[in-house]
Amino acid sequence: RPFGNSGRCMSGPRVGRPHKIQALAEKSPGTILKGMKKVPEKPKIIAYLKPHCGWSRGVRAVMAKYRLDFEDRDIWNDIEQRLEMIQKSGQELSPCVEINGQMLADVSGEEVETWMLKQGIVLPTQAGTDVPTDRGCSDEEHAAQRAEIPVQFRE
Repeated sequence: RPFGNSGRCMSGPRVGRPHKIQALAEKSPGTILKGMKKVPEKPKIIAYLKPHCGWSRGVRAVMAKYRLDFEDRDIWNDIEQRLEMIQKSGQELSPCVEINGQMLADVSGEEVETWMLKQGIVLPTQAGTDVPTDRGCSDEEHAAQRAEIPVQFRE
């Protein structure tokens, strides 16, 4: 017989469980409970990057590694974006990444990843990246970029 003395299905959910899930959700604002595992909500990310910079490529690689949507603001070709980065970060070096209103100034992709893991914004993964996340371009890359990449300011 599928029902016990209480009249509920013996293989059904335990009484009170929805309340426990709700209590856990209330204790963990900013997360979604998925199979009783805390899953971070998608953060709002604005990255102030150069199109050709090794440090910027590292930041993009970290975003791809965690499949994070982000606004890629071109500070090389758009002076307004560069000025906004300087105003928000208080300095001129890049990359700068703003995550949920918190500005990380002059950071590598590796530093962004470490910060997001520490803050619980992303969960650890074994996925890799296709470029280094802890360094800029080599001298050879810089020389090639100077020859290949024209500066085009937007009006």
